[in-house]
Amino acid sequence: MDKVRSDRTRGATGSKKRKIYAISANNSDLFDFNKSIVPRGGTLSKIKFRQRRNGSYFIKIFQEINDDGRVSKRELIYKGKSRDWLENDILTNFSGQIRLKKNMHMCEWMAAKFPVDLIYCAMEYIPTTYSCLLIDSDGASFKFNGISSFASDNVYPIAGY
Repeated sequence: MDKVRSDRTRGATGSKKRKIYAISANNSDLFDFNKSIVPRGGTLSKIKFRQRRNGSYFIKIFQEINDDGRVSKRELIYKGKSRDWLENDILTNFSGQIRLKKNMHMCEWMAAKFPVDLIYCAMEYIPTTYSCLLIDSDGASFKFNGISSFASDNVYPIAGY
């Protein structure tokens, strides 16, 4: 029975936190996360860095989303910019740990996990946010802010309220 039956309805509310990590990651070879950032995805991953003249770094993390055995440029799961300006090409030959967290609405998770089922959802607003931390083999940690579609929503208070 290869087909998924669509006679089920599922409900979801609240937020879903997905935390993935890689213990032995480097930017020269492929590595594995402990699990996929999406349901039914693969764990094979790749990381790329690009340093700017001012010392800040851009990071891209790719993961095998469709479980086909390859990591492609279309499978981008995170894009960020370093919070601090770093000296001495410190991430050029990175080797260490990666911790990536994604907070999303539970409906988004359920719709991806059960694509054929009907999902009913509460309409509360839960923004999708990302958090990325790298820890090199010497123990130094590097935090990144998401950019483009991986940036968190900026919510500013309205004056007088």
